[in-house]
Amino acid sequence: MNAIVGAIHLGGFVSTPRDYITTKLGLDKTTTAWEFLRSKYAKHFGFGIEVRGRAPHFESTREMRHRAMEAVDLALKHYGDMLIKADVQVKEGRLRKEEDMVTGYDIDFSLDWDYSKPVLIEITYDRENRSYRIMSLVYNHIIDGVPLALYTHLIHNHLVLGKASLLSHSKRTFPFSYKFHLWDSGTLPDKKSWLRLNCLGESDLLPIGSQIDVTGSNILKLRNKIALEIGQNVSNSSVEIALLSLEMGITWATDYIAQGDQNSKRQVDVQKGYRGLGMVRTHLSDDISNADPSTQYRWICNAVKDAAKEMNLERTGNGHASRFYTQYRKINRFFVNLFDRRISHQDVMSVAGTQLIGSNLNGIDYGVPLFVDGITPDDMKFIFIPSHGEHNDKTKDERSKRSLTTHVTEVSFACGPKIKESNGRSTVYKSLKVLPQKADNILLAWGHARDKIKSLSQAEKVKQVFMDAYRPDNPNMGRIEKRAGLYLEL
Repeated sequence: MNAIVGAIHLGGFVSTPRDYITTKLGLDKTTTAWEFLRSKYAKHFGFGIEVRGRAPHFESTREMRHRAMEAVDLALKHYGDMLIKADVQVKEGRLRKEEDMVTGYDIDFSLDWDYSKPVLIEITYDRENRSYRIMSLVYNHIIDGVPLALYTHLIHNHLVLGKASLLSHSKRTFPFSYKFHLWDSGTLPDKKSWLRLNCLGESDLLPIGSQIDVTGSNILKLRNKIALEIGQNVSNSSVEIALLSLEMGITWATDYIAQGDQNSKRQVDVQKGYRGLGMVRTHLSDDISNADPSTQYRWICNAVKDAAKEMNLERTGNGHASRFYTQYRKINRFFVNLFDRRISHQDVMSVAGTQLIGSNLNGIDYGVPLFVDGITPDDMKFIFIPSHGEHNDKTKDERSKRSLTTHVTEVSFACGPKIKESNGRSTVYKSLKVLPQKADNILLAWGHARDKIKSLSQAEKVKQVFMDAYRPDNPNMGRIEKRAGLYLEL
C-alpha cells in the first residue's frame, strides 16, 4: 500500500470520534465520500439534447424561455432532492450539422446570463427547421451528471407537452432538499470564472466530442466475449476504460457509476432517488502496454471482473474507493491540503486515481418520456461533456512553486445514452477531455511526427487525439475499435 494511502486510512480511523460528533452536530460540511471528492477535485461538465425536425412551434424565444423556466420551477418542486436553481437563456439560430464535432463548452457566453448560478442552460431554437438544442453546463460539479441529464430530460418533456408534461402532473415528493457544498472555493461562480472554461492553458482540459456509430461495435462484442469468459455481467464502460488505458499509456483510472436505491444493481431508477457517484478504480501495471496481446487480454479480463464486483458494491456506496474516501474526508482540512500541495504526482494519483476518468449515462432509468408528440429516436441526439479532476487554484500555485505537476486528470472520457434508430443503426455521443501535454505524448506514441505536432494548436492536438481514437467518419478505423478487434481474434 502507498504510504500516503496508509496514512489516510490511519488518519481517518483516528478522526472517527471527532467526525461522529461533528456530523451529529451538523458541523461537518460533507456527508459522503463522493461529495468530499467532488468538492476537492471534480470540475465542469455538460449534457445536451437535440431535437431535429419535430420541435413544437413557439411564437418567440420569450415564450420558449417562459416555458423552460416554468419547467425549472416545477423541477425544483418535484426533484429538489437532486437539482438546484438554473439560469436559462434562449436564442434563435441554426443547429450545426449532426456530423460536426463539438469543441469546448458549447454555449454562448455573450447572452444575458446570471453568472452566479452554477448551472447554465442554453436553448437554441432553429425555427425554420423545427429543431432545438438544450445545452446544460455545470460549474465545479455542484450537481452530478445524472441529475443534469434528468434536468435536461424534464425541460425537453415540458417544452414539448406543456400542461400535459410529466412535471405538470408529477406527485413526486422528497424529504430533504439538495444541499451543495463549496468546500474549497467558498463562493459561487461569477462571469470571470465561467468565461475561463473556454481558455486553454497547460493544465486545462478541452472537451471534444461527436456522435459515433456503434452498430456492430467491437467494444460491445468484446464486452460480451469477456462476460461469457468470466461468467459475469460486465459494464461496457469498464471495457472501454481498459482499452483507453492501454492505448494511451495510462496507469490509474476511475470509472464513475451512479448510486441509486439499495435494490439497484445494474440500473438506477432516478425516480426513487439519487445518491451520487460510486468510484470503481483500476490500476494498470506500467509495463502492460508493452506486453503481447494475449497477456493484455488476460489483464483486461481480470480488471473487468474486479470492476464488475466493485460496481455492484459502489451502487450502494460500499466499494473500496467509497470506504477509502470516507476515511479521507474525516481528516482535518489543513492536512488534506498539505498532502495535495506537497506530495508527488504519483502519490496524488494513488490517492485520487484520476489520471483517466470515465462516465457513462447508459443503463440509467430517468423515468421521463422523451419520445412524445411524434418525436422518435431518429429525431433526437444527445451530447455529454465529461467532467475532470483538478487541484484548486491555491494548490496549483503551491505545487507550481515546488516544480510539481499541477494537473490531476490527463484524460476524461464520457459516453452519452445510446440512440437506436428505425433503420437499426445505433449511435452514442462519445467525448474526451485531454490535457494538452498528454495529447503530445499520445500523438508521439501513435506515430505522429514531432514537427507536425509542434505546428498544431493545443485545441488541434486534442481534436487529433479524438479523431485517431474514435474516427467519427469511420468508427471501425478508430484506434479503440481496432484494439478491441485485436482481442476478439484471440
